[in-house]
Amino acid sequence: MLRSQIDPTEATTLAPFRAALFARPYKDGGASGDRVALHVEGARALFLVADAAGHGERGEAFWDRHQAIVMGAWQELLESAGTLPDLRGLGATLNAALHEAGDHLCLSVGVLEANGVLRFANFGYGTHVLPVTTEGSWWREDPAELFGLKLGWLPSPAWNKNPRAFVGHELSDTKSLVSLSDAFLGDDHRDPIATLESLPRLSGACAGLAPAAAVEEARRLPHDDDDATVLALVLDRE
Repeated sequence: MLRSQIDPTEATTLAPFRAALFARPYKDGGASGDRVALHVEGARALFLVADAAGHGERGEAFWDRHQAIVMGAWQELLESAGTLPDLRGLGATLNAALHEAGDHLCLSVGVLEANGVLRFANFGYGTHVLPVTTEGSWWREDPAELFGLKLGWLPSPAWNKNPRAFVGHELSDTKSLVSLSDAFLGDDHRDPIATLESLPRLSGACAGLAPAAAVEEARRLPHDDDDATVLALVLDRE
């Protein structure tokens, strides 16, 4: 289920995964452009953090129009093997529908398996995934290696041909991750360099923390001027 408001104390333990979530609408209002979903089934956890264009009422209006199509794509992912082609298929489906409607969506989505394999994709600059492996925080200096295009930006023929449309990653030996919307990262539109510099710092600060502590680490950053969502997911491996 896609949700826009979550009790900040909400924590989930479904072995071998532990998770904590926080989601708060803009200025504590009742409307939000953010959505979060987490689904644990046996040996894998699937997650999604979405940030629609606009916040508050404008963001909520996006979901009034497109909740069904996003939920349908999410359900198809739950029923799939969770491979990178499956993540790309989700992106292609949503991009086609959103471009036709003239709407845009930033989206982080992925699958963490009990063996430590993580597959994820980030569409657009308004959501982020910060993984931690046994070797430490994972990061790429070149933004082109981190983010795909915002969904709805290109018509399907151009999207399917553009190597930047889908940027997927597969990591092994993953220990934890934080996925969040950009409310915690300052003015990323006017100062993207500062945003990119803040992401590895936050990832490093969250490394090794329990899920609730990682969520609180993100919440220490200013986030009152936008819808704010953060999900922390930890894998307990014997």
